Amino acid sequence: MFIDNNISIIVLYSDINKDYLNAVITSVFSQSITPKEIIIVDNSKNGLNGFNEKCKIVRTGFTNRSKARNIGAKASIGSVLVFLDGDTLMGSRLILEEIKRYCNKYSYGYGAKRMWTYPQGFFEKNKEKYISRLSKKDFIWVINNSFWPKESNKFAGFDDLTRYSFPGNFGFISKELFDKIEGFDERFEGYGGEDDHFAYKLYMADKCKFVNLFSLSVVHINHLKKDTDYIESLKNNRLFQKILKHEGIKSFNINVLFKAPNFKGEEVIEWQK
Repeated sequence: MFIDNNISIIVLYSDINKDYLNAVITSVFSQSITPKEIIIVDNSKNGLNGFNEKCKIVRTGFTNRSKARNIGAKASIGSVLVFLDGDTLMGSRLILEEIKRYCNKYSYGYGAKRMWTYPQGFFEKNKEKYISRLSKKDFIWVINNSFWPKESNKFAGFDDLTRYSFPGNFGFISKELFDKIEGFDERFEGYGGEDDHFAYKLYMADKCKFVNLFSLSVVHINHLKKDTDYIESLKNNRLFQKILKHEGIKSFNINVLFKAPNFKGEEVIEWQK
């Protein structure tokens, strides 16, 4: 198998996704090319022990997601960073091969078609089957047991942006650009906000070198949210809006960047008047 000497995969692990990590990493090992390294950022309270020796474990202690990802990126040696959340499976064996091709022209990309396991609890009941299928590179089975939340078949809690991967959930960034924008903003505590702000910083730093990864699919493992997620998300959104306002921006419309339907004619960046 061809080993790509440029790609570092950074997987964010927490106690919430402790039951998913084996399947996530198996989806990486089942790629047509092998990355230079797989870094598991251990952002858990209890600590990750005895995992695959082929993975590099970077222990951050329990901290915010921005800081954890930044620590993982700092420990990497590849020129291209691929971020992958610990509850997200790669949906094809050719994903890293496609990213390698995109890297020749673009400095960052995200917005993959984000499938969801359904119903809630389905993955947990069939975890060993997922791992077995992924080991055999049977990504068709994984995709066929997932759904893409269209407007016509939404379930409670889904909205337009759940259909696309954000850069921390799944995306690639050149190490050079990551360092230029100084990574994720560590002011964001708890759930939400840091990925939106990171996407905004990437766009402002390098508008022309973004590629939409919608031709690729990933699968988010559908799980319960923490009780505090909603409140944390509101707080972090207020912080994000405050940052935008300070920089003279009315809004950053990531749905336009994704080319999501029903937003034709709108701009990615709206400036304050």
